Amino acid sequence: MKSKRLSDYLELMKAARERESWAEVKRLGETALKKLPHLTASPMEKYILYHRLGNAYLRLVLCSAALDVFYKAQLIASKYRLKPEFLASVSHNLGVIFLTLRNFKQAGRHLQKVEQYYQKYGENRAPLTTDIHINNQISLARYYLGKNEMEKTRELIEDKIPD
Repeated sequence: MKSKRLSDYLELMKAARERESWAEVKRLGETALKKLPHLTASPMEKYILYHRLGNAYLRLVLCSAALDVFYKAQLIASKYRLKPEFLASVSHNLGVIFLTLRNFKQAGRHLQKVEQYYQKYGENRAPLTTDIHINNQISLARYYLGKNEMEKTRELIEDKIPD
């Protein structure tokens, strides 16, 4: 591929993601990362690259690699002052990864940032959806369960997670 634009790689990654071909998303993303210094790309395109690659790593249970690229996505979102939903989306993914790694302190910090976002802005502002909000609440319940905080777990499950 002799592309000079990151958007070409992003389209290929999107198509592979829609087919749930996570190994292909990973391969395309890693290739784009290697060529990134020579590609034309906006900050938003770089954010999307890191986010999509992070999701591929997460699906392939490559937690260390996922942490690395999600932190890079977070850095880009902060540096270029992208909309708050982009930072919250990364925080959700980081929280899920830290839960998987049983690092409850970090998981809780990131998952609670996402809840604060939803309280402030509401739901359904792309890339955050109602499904991600429900997933975040389930992850928070797992967080409280892991910390043996049964009352908070029960409260969250009974009051906030829909049937």
